Amino acid sequence: MTDDLRTKLLAALDTAQNEGPSAGIRALLGILDELPSDPDVLHQLDVCLEVAFSSSTAAAQFDRRLLQEPRVAARLKVCASCNARWAPHPTKQAFGKVAVANPIGGKCPQCQRIFCKKCGSQVKGTTGELHCPACTKGLLKRDHVALDCVNY
Repeated sequence: MTDDLRTKLLAALDTAQNEGPSAGIRALLGILDELPSDPDVLHQLDVCLEVAFSSSTAAAQFDRRLLQEPRVAARLKVCASCNARWAPHPTKQAFGKVAVANPIGGKCPQCQRIFCKKCGSQVKGTTGELHCPACTKGLLKRDHVALDCVNY
């Protein structure tokens, strides 16, 4: 990482801390305009998104116009049933398989659709684990972690 990039990232994170995650995300998108696939910038974007979706209070303050930004939308998970959106935990993405005790949702191994916890737990004839509402297969939980599910 160059000193220039380090300075820009620190400024973006300072913006996120002082003005909120949405402002930090906008600052990081500005950096991505110059460096579209930089892994450090993308990781920090994931961190800001996770913070923005980590609680009902933070999510209520999130600038919903950012959901229309393709670079933001591509990093979020969306429930195929109710359209709820959440940000996967960035540390989990960096380290691969991690056991998740209380997942926000999961991906069906058969139809590959993603469902939130609410929709995956309402499948008739199933108990406990999350199941696909479309085909009733158990959902793979390891890919989706967040603290709160927020509908937009």
